[in-house]
Amino acid sequence: MKKIVLLAKLLLAVFVGFSQNLDISGGYGSSAMICSNGDVYTWGNNKAGDAPNIQRGILGRGVTGDNDPTPGIVTYFRDNSIYIKAVDAGSGGHLALDCNGNVYSWGQNNYEQTGQANPNGLGNNHVVSLPSLVPGLSNIVYVSAGNDESYVIDATGRVLTWGQNDKGQLGNGTITNSRTPIVVQGISGKVLKVEAGDETGYALTTDGRVYSWGAGAKDNTGTYGGTGMLGRVAETVNAGVSSYRAGVVLKPDGTPLTDIVEISAGDVHCLAIDASGQVWGWGNNGWAGQVGTGEGDNIFFAKKAVGLGGIGFLKATKITAGRAHSVAVLDNGTAVGWGLNSGTSKCSYGNVTESKIPVLIPGLSNIKDVSDGDGWTFFIKADGSFQVMGGNEFGQTGTGAVNPSVCSPQL
Repeated sequence: MKKIVLLAKLLLAVFVGFSQNLDISGGYGSSAMICSNGDVYTWGNNKAGDAPNIQRGILGRGVTGDNDPTPGIVTYFRDNSIYIKAVDAGSGGHLALDCNGNVYSWGQNNYEQTGQANPNGLGNNHVVSLPSLVPGLSNIVYVSAGNDESYVIDATGRVLTWGQNDKGQLGNGTITNSRTPIVVQGISGKVLKVEAGDETGYALTTDGRVYSWGAGAKDNTGTYGGTGMLGRVAETVNAGVSSYRAGVVLKPDGTPLTDIVEISAGDVHCLAIDASGQVWGWGNNGWAGQVGTGEGDNIFFAKKAVGLGGIGFLKATKITAGRAHSVAVLDNGTAVGWGLNSGTSKCSYGNVTESKIPVLIPGLSNIKDVSDGDGWTFFIKADGSFQVMGGNEFGQTGTGAVNPSVCSPQL
C-alpha cells in the first residue's frame, strides 16, 4: 500500500453540484482506488462461487488467482485512454464513472448487476472479468455498487438502477429483475447521493431528506439479528415489509428526517449527518449495535447516535457504515467507531473492545474522510494519503498479505 501511495496522490471525495469523486472503496472482500492520473487499482478477493462452479475475475484484471493482497492496475482504462473519476466496490461487483458520464462495470454478475447478460442463467454464478460499458446510460454523475443491484444518479438528479429486485430494491414498483437501467419511483426532488445496502436503497435529495426502498428486513425474516432498514415502518405494522417504491425516512415522532447533508449505508443499517453535524442512524441494531444509539434492539426510525462514552449525542464531519460496523470522523481529525469488531470484522475500528456506543480509535490523527469495506476501514488523511485497518481474510486491506486482521493503522 505504501508503494501505491508514493506512486500516486489520491483524489479526495468532493461533491460539486451533482458530481462525485470517490477515490477509494471497499466491498465484500475486495477494494478499489483511483490515482490522480485516472488509473484504477484493485486488490483482495478475486473469486465467486463454490467448487466446482468457482469463477474468477472480480478484480477486473482478467482471470487471475483467488486473491491478490497487493494493489494491481486495471489496465483496461489505461489501454483505452479512459479517465476514471469515481469507483465503487460492491459485494462482488464494481462500478466506475468516467469524466464523460459513462459507467463501466465488472465483477460478480449473478443477477446481471453489471448490466451485462449472464450466459449461465439468472441467479447462477457468473463473473465479468474485465470492465464493460453499461448500456443505456449517459450523463451519469454518481455511482453506487450494491449487493446484487447497482445504482447511479444522472445529471437531472434521477436515480437509475438495475439488477436483482426480489425485495423491491430497484424501487420501480415491482419485484421484477432488470438488466436495463430503470428509474426509482417515489423520490421528490433531485438526488445528491445514492447508497446501496444489501437489499435496500437510500437517496439523499437536495432538500435534505432521505428516501429508502427495498427490504425492511434482511431476507424479510430478521436474519442477522433484526429489521428496520427502511427507517419508516413501525415494528407493530410489519417489521419485515418490503417497499417497492421510495419513501421518506422518518423520526420516531413520525416527522421526516430533515437537513441531512451526508448518508452512508451498511449491509443492514444506515447513517446520516445533519447540517449541525449530528449523526443519525436506523436499521438492524441487534447484530452488534452498529446504529450507535447504545441500544440492543433494532431501530425502526431515525434516532440520534450517542456521544463518546454514551454521553450526549455524536457530532461528526464524515461517516461510513460497513457490514455491521460504523465509523465517524470528528472535527479535530480523530475518528470513533462502534458495532461489530470481531470475526472477519476484527479491528474494523481498531484493537478495541467491541462497543454499541462510539469509542475513540487509537493511532489516528489528521483524518479528513473515511471509507469502508464490509469489515475494514480506510482513513483518508488531510495530505491525501490513507491508512487502513480491519479484516483481511482476502488481502482486502492491500497491505501485501492475507490474514491476520490489521489491528493498527497501516499505510
